[in-house]
Amino acid sequence: MDDDTDDTAAISPIVVVDDTTAFSTSMLIPVDDAIATLEQQIRLIKSAGEIAPNGCWLESGKCHKRKSRQVFYRSSQPIFGGKKSKYVGMEGSGKVAAARDAIARRNELKRLRKQLEILRAAT
Repeated sequence: MDDDTDDTAAISPIVVVDDTTAFSTSMLIPVDDAIATLEQQIRLIKSAGEIAPNGCWLESGKCHKRKSRQVFYRSSQPIFGGKKSKYVGMEGSGKVAAARDAIARRNELKRLRKQLEILRAAT
């Protein structure tokens, strides 16, 4: 190997990415690749379905004189057309499952965006 050339200058920095869906905790990858991977994951999540609004959660309550339970989006701010709640459906329905999935996608997007912000600040 020739001592006059410095090959390490062309290599971008390497970071550890802790993402259980795509990488093991000990996998080292270049920052540019990590950013591209995170951006791709964000696009996939956005295309997977509805994303729940920020600042809301699901609550369920018993229906009057019934054994079933109703599920609502709840928020501390009026984000649902001037209201703090929005009816989703009856417990166990497909609409409630879709709302839970939407909240999970929102939380995953938030986590990925935070990682992306940290990686971009490092470069």
